[in-house]
Amino acid sequence: MSRSHGRVTAMWTATVVFVALAATPILADEAAAPSAAPVDIRGIWRDTTLDENGAAARGLTASDIVTPRKVKHVNPAYADLAKERGIQGKVFLECTIDVSGVPTDCIVTRGRHPLLDKAALEGVKGWRFTPLTVRGVPAPALVEFSVTFKLG
Repeated sequence: MSRSHGRVTAMWTATVVFVALAATPILADEAAAPSAAPVDIRGIWRDTTLDENGAAARGLTASDIVTPRKVKHVNPAYADLAKERGIQGKVFLECTIDVSGVPTDCIVTRGRHPLLDKAALEGVKGWRFTPLTVRGVPAPALVEFSVTFKLG
């Protein structure tokens, strides 16, 4: 292999690396778009409306936002053991409704009993929503739910 051929090869390799590095931020931005930080509507989302004052306090313009709307409800199963023991009450959860309308990353923020907490988490997984939109663009939404378990 001649010395000049080696230089051409090295230059070509450098060019390929440069192009790959230049393209990386564009691809990273595109990949990051769907996983954008959720819009926090905890405590200001009321069924199909958004509290305007609460939204403004968070730097949101309520008129730019269409809130999620539940399109599928699944009643959480009341755990048999919880029923037998007479355990009832309200479980509070926090979830992200993704851009497909699916509750994800759900956690219990204030539980009543481990049996009810588990049942609430399982039930919410079956719920479906229209996605939150900001100026017509779907966005994930950070929300809170409560699930009430009551005997009789």
